[in-house]
This record gives sequence, C-alpha cells and structure tokens, in this order.
Amino acid sequence: MENALSLIQAWINNSRWKVQIISRTDHNDRCDSLLGLSEHSTLGTIINHVGGISAANGVIRHFGGNNKFNLSVKCVNQLKDKVPNAFKGVLVVADDIYGGLFGINNSIPVAKPGVMMYLPPDSYVWESLDVGHSAFVNWTMSGDVALFYKKYEKVPVEGNIPFDKVLDYNPPLWAESVKTGNFKYILSDSSQMHKIRAQILEQLP
Repeated sequence: MENALSLIQAWINNSRWKVQIISRTDHNDRCDSLLGLSEHSTLGTIINHVGGISAANGVIRHFGGNNKFNLSVKCVNQLKDKVPNAFKGVLVVADDIYGGLFGINNSIPVAKPGVMMYLPPDSYVWESLDVGHSAFVNWTMSGDVALFYKKYEKVPVEGNIPFDKVLDYNPPLWAESVKTGNFKYILSDSSQMHKIRAQILEQLP
C-alpha cells in the first residue's frame, strides 16, 4: 500500500480554495517515531512530506513536520514518547485564523477515539466533528468552509494572515458585538495563543 501523497495532491489540485504548502526544514522526526503512525495514513504522510498545509484560502492551517514556524505536530503537542502533552486527551493537528483548534480525539468523552474535534475560538468545550482526519483534510480543500464559519462572517479580516499568526480580537469573539462586526484585531503568535488556550483548559474542572 502506498502513502497518501497522491490522494492529498489530488485534493489540492481539485480544491475550490487556495492551498499553500509549507516546506519542511529537515527530514527528522518521522511519523512512526513521533506517533507510531504509518505513512499510509493522511496524517503520517503530511508529517513526513510537508511542514504544513495552509488550506481554505489560508483560514485553516494543517500542521506537519518540522518547519520554520515551529508549528509542527511535534511542537504544537509537545510530544514525548509518542504522547501529546499540550492538550489533554487530544492531538492537535490544525488551527484556524480565528484561534480555533482542530484535534484528533484520544480520550475526550464527547466522541469516540480517532474522531476529529474542534475547540472554537469563543469556547473552551471541545466539539465532535463526527469525521476522521482524512475526511477533515479533504473538507478543508473542497467543503463548505464558509458555512462552518458563518458565525464570523461579519468579523473583519484583512489580507493574507501568516501561517504562524492568529487574529486576536477586541472585544473577544464571544462578545455580543460579533453580530455587528464591531471589532478590532491585532495579529498574535499562534504558538503563544495555543499555550494560553492549553493553560486555561488545564485549569477547568
């Protein structure tokens, strides 16, 4: 059985959205040593062959192998002995420009292991997406991403957001003014925002 590279490339070629590949900086930390994954899997192929994938016109960013942004699957999850240590019970594999996180469930009780989860930017409760990782990656290439983010359609976004930045809004996205789009934002480092969200989750009961 071959790796999933041809499949992923076909998704990219047929994408209704702009897709950008983030290069790997080296070929260390292969998927088998990091997670015990086979390259036959979509995630294994992404880790081994690219540093990341910016999909859906840059709205969703998939993490891969080592890259210049220090936003690899290994770094984001603080992997040690094949176990993610940043977010309890979830392997984070992507984020979005609003600060939301996408992860593969390991032990969160709201979904079966292996199911994709989403942590919205305005919530600290993981939500099940009811699909596996491969289907999720395909959806970011050709699915109705605009409908998924319809709640934020009035929230301002200007230009192309870098792979390592998230939109840090004032007031925050959970505020009532999300309905009017009366927001201002700055660009904040994704890594720092991930750490803040992980710390808050850790403190919750």
